[in-house]
Amino acid sequence: MPLFKKILEHITELRIKIFSSYNIENNNKNYEPYTKDSFNLLKLNNNDKYYSSLYDLLLTTNQIEYYGNVPQTILFDHMKTSKLLFYPNTFGETCCTSLLEAMASRCFIVSSDIGALKETSNGMAFLYNPKIDINYEDDTFIINPIRYNQLDHDYVTNIVNKTVELINNYDKESYQQHLEKQIDYIENNCLWKHKANSINDLLL
Repeated sequence: MPLFKKILEHITELRIKIFSSYNIENNNKNYEPYTKDSFNLLKLNNNDKYYSSLYDLLLTTNQIEYYGNVPQTILFDHMKTSKLLFYPNTFGETCCTSLLEAMASRCFIVSSDIGALKETSNGMAFLYNPKIDINYEDDTFIINPIRYNQLDHDYVTNIVNKTVELINNYDKESYQQHLEKQIDYIENNCLWKHKANSINDLLL
């Protein structure tokens, strides 16, 4: 949220869609954004209860549409009408399928240079190092995550500035060429048939 607020200082009309929750239930008809009333009908687990104040903020911020968890097919449909996957994560992702789908859906990727996101994106995502320790010894990360004030100052500045730049220049030819390269990479390397072939090579 602090990062999003900084971006809003530059692009006031920006809207962000958030798909995240520890709760696997979603009682919204047609997977529409939650309202406070529909969200309050959910039976929250303990992890979601811990973040109740954050959810309240998501549900009351005009520029945010909060969807909770949705099936991947619904998520991918939203990606096709979006310009950018904004994922300032502080958890060491491995092969992030959402990142690959966003690349295939003509979205720029702005995220953190941790885990395997650089390899997954083939170096085409815009990644910045938050300079944090991601080697968690247990499950305490859920109730004690990396806080905004622990992030590197350059990380905050760079990830906000790059997001603003990419959104403002989305339709320019040079930026569209970058997106075309993303799509070509996915179509030629990341479909299930490619993964099946690589597994067969290993078995041989």
